[in-house]
Amino acid sequence: MYSPGIVRSPILEAGVRYDYEPERKGDKFGFDISYTRSDAATLLYSPGLVFTRLTGQLLSFSGYYEFETNVRLEAIYNLMHTKEGSAILGPGITQLPSNLGNSFTGRVGRWFYPNLIAGYEYYFTDFQHTLPVYYSPQDFHQHSIYLEWYPLKDERWDIMIGGKLGYIPQYDYILRELKTRIIYSVTNNLRFLLTGYLSNTFREQIGYSSGSISLSAQWSIF
Repeated sequence: MYSPGIVRSPILEAGVRYDYEPERKGDKFGFDISYTRSDAATLLYSPGLVFTRLTGQLLSFSGYYEFETNVRLEAIYNLMHTKEGSAILGPGITQLPSNLGNSFTGRVGRWFYPNLIAGYEYYFTDFQHTLPVYYSPQDFHQHSIYLEWYPLKDERWDIMIGGKLGYIPQYDYILRELKTRIIYSVTNNLRFLLTGYLSNTFREQIGYSSGSISLSAQWSIF
């Protein structure tokens, strides 16, 4: 990754994914393990890191198990580490210690129809140090009810529309979220992905609204 006078950093990514789906009816399961080493600005998405060079490492694990009874269990765990560095804050330069953080998302849901799933989600995140240059809360908990609807899924299209309603007990705050994902496969090797969301949540001691939309293309050699 290179930007003249600002960023010159190597990026390392590695991972493995496995999915098992029986030919006939039965339990399904899968997992995904990945490791990323890059500039922390690309991992923590904070404006405070634009002119602050920190090396970040992210180890991520996700897995699911779906029973023949249509009950689905999901778990996502992320372990984040940033090295020591310095940041331009106010009139001077502030030295930042190395930091270690982790987050966990657990879901239990059920398919009520072949294209509709709903359930409960628990989210937790915690960092060793709360630093001023990126979001690093301590002992943050969140409880939510989620719903995902797949109105169209075939060889060309994969459309998902979802929502979430939750509660943050630490701040007595009600969170809301709407999201969508549209995948269009041109061929077996080329597909386009459109994602978007709108949400109300609590962060940095205030409640706020946010939204995003992104478009990407994925091409596989094999």
